[in-house]
Amino acid sequence: MKSFREHSEELQERVNEILMDSKLSVVVEGDHDILAYEIIFNEDECHFEQFCGKENAIMVMAEVNKIKPERAIAILDNDLDQLQGKRYPDNVFFCDAHDIDAQMFLSDTYYRVAREYYTKSNTSSKQKMSDIRTQIKEFSRPLSIMRVVSDELKLHFAFKASEKHPKAFPYKDLLKLNHHECVYLGDDNLVKVTCQYRNQGIKLDQNTITQKVKAIAQRGYDDSMLLHGHDLMNMMGQLVIRYGRAKATAVCSDELERSFRLAYANELHSCGLYQRLASYFGDESIRYLT
Repeated sequence: MKSFREHSEELQERVNEILMDSKLSVVVEGDHDILAYEIIFNEDECHFEQFCGKENAIMVMAEVNKIKPERAIAILDNDLDQLQGKRYPDNVFFCDAHDIDAQMFLSDTYYRVAREYYTKSNTSSKQKMSDIRTQIKEFSRPLSIMRVVSDELKLHFAFKASEKHPKAFPYKDLLKLNHHECVYLGDDNLVKVTCQYRNQGIKLDQNTITQKVKAIAQRGYDDSMLLHGHDLMNMMGQLVIRYGRAKATAVCSDELERSFRLAYANELHSCGLYQRLASYFGDESIRYLT
């Protein structure tokens, strides 16, 4: 990670603005975090500061904390930090799962969103919807493990499109999927598909990577900390082909994320993150939180 001074002077300017602002700054990673969290903050007393990624947000908080930590809090994705035992200051908060999308997916909001995309017959009971959610988690888990493999082996694999590489990760290639069935095609195929994406691992020993995937799967990581929200949303969108209307096509993850954010308001006010924020603010909670 680069030092704070190695980044542009803009970050220092942002730090100065936070320190001088009369409102509490809520530091987040990106625009979608603002859309997810703004409902729980009093806009008269708080405003959001978004940075392009977690690294910048953490560095800014470190600079603020050197001078006046009460001027800001941060809400960040867990990513793999909890699994790796990383520690952060008291004014840096994390969502209840790997990331906010995973937190929303694992909440009761899932049942409301599922009814919007899957047929009535497939959502006629909560148990049916729970079974589909279990399937989505089972399909997402190997790819989320693959992210851990990439981190531990320092492979720097990409799993989503970028401005330079606009092609989306081919989630559909991980499954045998049609209106009648959906089957995970196995870890060997997972590694092959991941390595072929952007040609990022075609020269690597894929068998070694597959064995690492299987070894990490045996660690028993909790779903909430392991499952990546982007994978969950994409798999849920892919399974519209199986559980949606007869000629339905896959739904993009961006659309599903919007649906979850709109439906998640009630759960957000009762989640663990909200309770931790309320505890941190104490008697001032009524000032900062809705």
